[in-house]
Amino acid sequence: MALSDELARLAELKDRGVLSEEEFAKAKAEALSSGGPTFGQKMGQSMNSITGDVTNLTMFMHLGQLIPGPGWLVPLILWLIKKDESPAVDAHGKVILNWVITEVIALFAASLLFFAVIGIFVAPVILLLGFVFPIIGALKAKDGELWPYPLSIQFLK
Repeated sequence: MALSDELARLAELKDRGVLSEEEFAKAKAEALSSGGPTFGQKMGQSMNSITGDVTNLTMFMHLGQLIPGPGWLVPLILWLIKKDESPAVDAHGKVILNWVITEVIALFAASLLFFAVIGIFVAPVILLLGFVFPIIGALKAKDGELWPYPLSIQFLK
């Protein structure tokens, strides 16, 4: 791989949030200083496997919400454990938790509106969105994209 291709690939990974500024600077310095292995290529590990690990984790965080009952715990626990290791995991975790909090508030409001009959129509829509949004988020995460859930209140930034 040519040096220019390697630098372009590293810049793309930094822009997508896979690499932090520090990781990017280290990988760029290694690529420029030697013809040896670059960031992530040491010990037989390719950059694609690092990117794939983060992509798989963020995808699993989105899909974890679909577990009946305490499905919101899956993204919360993974985010708390891995948020300092990857900016991408941190960003996806915040998006997911913002949606979970918004969804709980909306369902609570809908339950109060059951007495006014409006809640009977609002609650199923919220539940449907709680099923559809994580799937869309997971598909976007698979492609390395961060998809902010629509209608989500930004509690965590």
